[in-house]
Amino acid sequence: MRQFIGLSTFHLKLFAKNSYFFWLMITSTISLLFLQYLAAYAGNSLSDPYLWRRAAIFGLWSCGTTACGSIGFERAQGTLLYLLNNRVSDRVSLAAVIVPAASFGLLCFPLAFGVGSLLQLNKTISSVWQLLFWMGALWIGAMILDFAIAGLFVLTPRALVYEEIVTLPLLFGSGLFQLPPTLQWIEQLERWVVPIASPIQALTGQPSYQTFVLPYAVSLLGWSAISYYLSTTLINQAKRKGRLGGIGL
Repeated sequence: MRQFIGLSTFHLKLFAKNSYFFWLMITSTISLLFLQYLAAYAGNSLSDPYLWRRAAIFGLWSCGTTACGSIGFERAQGTLLYLLNNRVSDRVSLAAVIVPAASFGLLCFPLAFGVGSLLQLNKTISSVWQLLFWMGALWIGAMILDFAIAGLFVLTPRALVYEEIVTLPLLFGSGLFQLPPTLQWIEQLERWVVPIASPIQALTGQPSYQTFVLPYAVSLLGWSAISYYLSTTLINQAKRKGRLGGIGL
């Protein structure tokens, strides 16, 4: 555990120093917040207390999906080969790269809250503990999904190109963007399938714990098993096919 924390801290420092990741966190959060603000201002609905939360969720997930690009980033640096060929478990090494992505995204919540305060948005919080609980649940769910996604992109040298493909589709039915009544069954289904769906729906509404906790636990366990399988099978396959890259590749 100490080794994993040390590796994660090291990668988090690299993550924070990279201007791309830093500005992605800021721009993805503030851009959606401003878009919502303009729409709410035009529709006279600035009293919506979830505008800043939606922006924070979008920012966190945008940072989390850079787990795909981080694989390509490590490959481009020529370090992926060594990252997955050492005395540390491949899963631990890969997780140490992925955890900083979602962890850095947690900064989107205070950022969105602060900018929302400047815009005088309604930021009513019914329960601080409930907010923190679902923020933590979203963070964990994002990391599990990132781990599975990153495992898939170990196989391709074009991970940076495909990074955006996984950003919006998973959010589409997770409850961040309002769906027409005829399509709201997708949100109910995704609670059981996607581990970020229940936290997103909980953070953008006022649900009861018993409505969302069980679907979240089921989806989290399911994707944990998938991530474990992918981290073993796909990394070994990438090694056999020589797709980990090297210096200058």
